[in-house]
Amino acid sequence: MENYIRQYYDVLDKELCGTLIRKFNECESNQLSTMPSKSRQFTEIIFRENMNIFKDEFGACLKSFQNIIEKYKQDMNIRSVNS
Repeated sequence: MENYIRQYYDVLDKELCGTLIRKFNECESNQLSTMPSKSRQFTEIIFRENMNIFKDEFGACLKSFQNIIEKYKQDMNIRSVNS
């Protein structure tokens, strides 16, 4: 059976990551923390609820994710159902 798990490096460039981290840290009041009893603890910010802060980065992230999804589809020879 084919292994469909792939790892891609540098999907987001270092400058964009630095900007995302900086803005995340500056938006402490918008952060949501989870503290589940038996798994990882993490803190997040929901992009769509904070577009005024992350509007420039949202487009860059979306484009990067779309590009890597297309690369994955090529690597795995995944085609549209209609092709």
